[in-house]
Amino acid sequence: MRPAHAMFVLATILNLSLACLFGVSQATAGDKAAAGYSDSIHVEVKGTLRTGIVAIGGETTGTTISAKDITWELDFGGNPDLQALAEKLNGKTVVARGSLDRKKGIEIRQRWIVAVCEIEPAGQDRGETSLEIHPGTQEARELNRDVRIVLDYLLYLPKDYDRKDSWPLMLFLHGAGERGDDLELVKKHGPPKLVEQGKQFPFIVVSPQCPKGRWWQTQELSALVDEIVGKYGVDEDRIYVTGLSMGGFGTWALAAYTPNRFAAIAPICGGGEAYWTKDFAHVPTWAFHGGKDSLVPPERSERMVAALNKHGGEAKLTVYPKAAHDSWTETYANPEFYEWLLQQKRTAASKE
Repeated sequence: MRPAHAMFVLATILNLSLACLFGVSQATAGDKAAAGYSDSIHVEVKGTLRTGIVAIGGETTGTTISAKDITWELDFGGNPDLQALAEKLNGKTVVARGSLDRKKGIEIRQRWIVAVCEIEPAGQDRGETSLEIHPGTQEARELNRDVRIVLDYLLYLPKDYDRKDSWPLMLFLHGAGERGDDLELVKKHGPPKLVEQGKQFPFIVVSPQCPKGRWWQTQELSALVDEIVGKYGVDEDRIYVTGLSMGGFGTWALAAYTPNRFAAIAPICGGGEAYWTKDFAHVPTWAFHGGKDSLVPPERSERMVAALNKHGGEAKLTVYPKAAHDSWTETYANPEFYEWLLQQKRTAASKE
């Protein structure tokens, strides 16, 4: 057993789990004498604070910290400042420090009474939060953490946006050269370039910018689509994805990540894993590639289209025989490309 006045740390799992790391209630009189205990020992407890009259073992107390099967009664010794602070922190996870009254707390109805000298909100930093650990064992745990997503993007709304309740949506993914924190770079190619030149589209266009040194992340792109659908009048059965080079790879990957969300995809000089295609063979696909592309060989698109059709799809591929890596300029300048997109609508089967 530890010597007198040792600090006992009581760990919490989430905001309700609290465990005593030393079983003082099991100590015999001989144990107490051998350890040199005095009438009280210093403790630090962590748990959910409750103020008000609460029944504890047939008696009442004004303030408690509770977790698991232990309820700690807090005695502020008539200190009005501590009492006021406790009322302010009611319902929150706190740390209370003080002395444990052994006579009342251990020997009478398992009541744990702490004469409080300090109380504060529990720290949220990893270094300030106590964790219950059991070295040498394997336990089930859960990760429950919000992930913050920040993406800059260009938004184009059709000129007559207010005249209709919903519009088709095109998500455009740029290539590796346009990464960074300057949206002007995104206007270098594709639909954003055409919009900047004055072209009007009959659909919403969203063009995000991938941060420098990174690649398109499907979770982030999916969250962006959620954001746009939630804020604007989007026809969810007519959402299209297209992208060039790195954006072509991102288009294939996003279709695999959410195979039942899109009405059509149009990856340009991209590629992916052929086994992905079994999950989105039902999605209308028109891929494009330059026949002389040495940066991303046309075989990357050929394999994906062939795999889609093997799984029952009706994907098509246009190869520009004389084009190198830039197979997007001709594609995005072709009115037939946009006509094809607008003819596509998510089917009932793809919603399941």
